[in-house]
Amino acid sequence: MREFETDVVVVGGGASGLAAAVTAAENGAKVMVLEKANTTGGCANMAMGPLGVETRMQRERLIDISVDRAFNKFMEYSHWRSDARLIRRYLEQSAGTIEWLENMGVEFALPSKYFPASEATWHIVKPKTGKPGLRAAATMIKIMTERAEELGVKILLETPVKSIIKDQGEVIGVTASDKDGELEVYAGAVIIGTGGFGDNPDFIKKYVGLEWGKDLFSYRIPGLTGDGIQMAWDAGASKDFMTMEMVFFAPNTGGYAPIELPFRQPNLLVNLDGERFINEEVIENPVFTANAIEKQKRKLHIL
Repeated sequence: MREFETDVVVVGGGASGLAAAVTAAENGAKVMVLEKANTTGGCANMAMGPLGVETRMQRERLIDISVDRAFNKFMEYSHWRSDARLIRRYLEQSAGTIEWLENMGVEFALPSKYFPASEATWHIVKPKTGKPGLRAAATMIKIMTERAEELGVKILLETPVKSIIKDQGEVIGVTASDKDGELEVYAGAVIIGTGGFGDNPDFIKKYVGLEWGKDLFSYRIPGLTGDGIQMAWDAGASKDFMTMEMVFFAPNTGGYAPIELPFRQPNLLVNLDGERFINEEVIENPVFTANAIEKQKRKLHIL
């Protein structure tokens, strides 16, 4: 059994894990990142960019969105089930996060809307070559990884964490494995940044009540199996409700057509009983529409 000691060990080398690692290292900590994939980034490599509210780019373009309004919209949409303090903190720090990334060398395109009636909070990354688009955030991940390594962060790839080590009730490290066998990393702080459970049908069925491949057809980004969540529970973390944000797509015809096609009126949405179940004026919001569809018989509708 190999043993390592560090100030901070980060479980997961995606966007959140790298952000935690870089921030800790910038503040003088010795940091290790353990990532189970063969590259950093996780699902962020498939993304286009992060959220930002009250950013410099928004102010320069007179985009009228405030932390207060964004907070109220989010909490009202989620019926205040989410942790209001965390949501507020996330939004308050989002502009500073965008600036932090810019200072690191990340460039962003114009703040964008996800759908016409939404807010222009989506800060899409400018790739090094080509136009902003799908997987553009991989450029951001590359820059963050390089910054972490520049600060001395030790990144171990293909090294999945197995469990959290505790001593007299205190978290003191993690166990992991790689191609050379088992290892233990002892640290003053353990940060879990492993993401959700979209690639775990058992989790989805147990905690969301949907059956993948039958009434849910999601991306299933490889690696999002909820292992970090389970490790935290095994170590004594308390449980809260879990859910998924669902998005409504038309049949896949390539590009952005799955998003655009349903927005072209006139549309009439009825369920399998032939009953209209939604005000089609809100169809351009793919999440509102998905929520309505999910409540129908066999989670299906007819467009």
